[in-house]
This record gives sequence, structure tokens and C-alpha cells, in this order.
Amino acid sequence: MKCRKALQKMCDTMDLSLDHPSCRGLRKHLEECPDCFAMYDSMKKTIVLYRSYDPRFPARAHKRLMKVFSLVEPERPFEAGKHSPKKPARP
Repeated sequence: MKCRKALQKMCDTMDLSLDHPSCRGLRKHLEECPDCFAMYDSMKKTIVLYRSYDPRFPARAHKRLMKVFSLVEPERPFEAGKHSPKKPARP
């Protein structure tokens, strides 16, 4: 199995155990390819952490965060035909 196919198989079978019959080829590839094993391990750990995360956010922290966001002006790309902002003069 090539790495690209292994990555697709990881995505398709992430909720299954590597002992599941449909994961035999993937398991063999992971035993032989340290890069794909690292990717698989990272994906598995990320999913476990995500599922254990408590999504509640304290109301006070939410209000403070929204206040900070409202103070930040979004960056605008330069419009065509307009000059870029002047650079400060060098001393």
C-alpha cells in the first residue's frame, strides 16, 4: 500500500480498530512506514482529545473575548489603483 492510499484508508476507517478485517492492509503499512504511523497516531490522539473536550465556555470569558474582537479592525487589502501606505521616513 502506498502512503496516499494509507492516508485515505486512515480517514475511512478512523473509528475502527486496526484489528478490524478492513484495516489489515493499513496496519501492515503503518508497521513499515514511520511517517504514516506518526500521522495515524496524531490523528487518533486528536480525535480522542476532541471527544473529551468540554465545549462549554464561561459567559464572562465570552463577553471579554467579543469585546477584544470588536476593537480589532479587519485588515483590508490595497485597492487597485491606490497607492500603498507611506512608509515612515528614516532618521
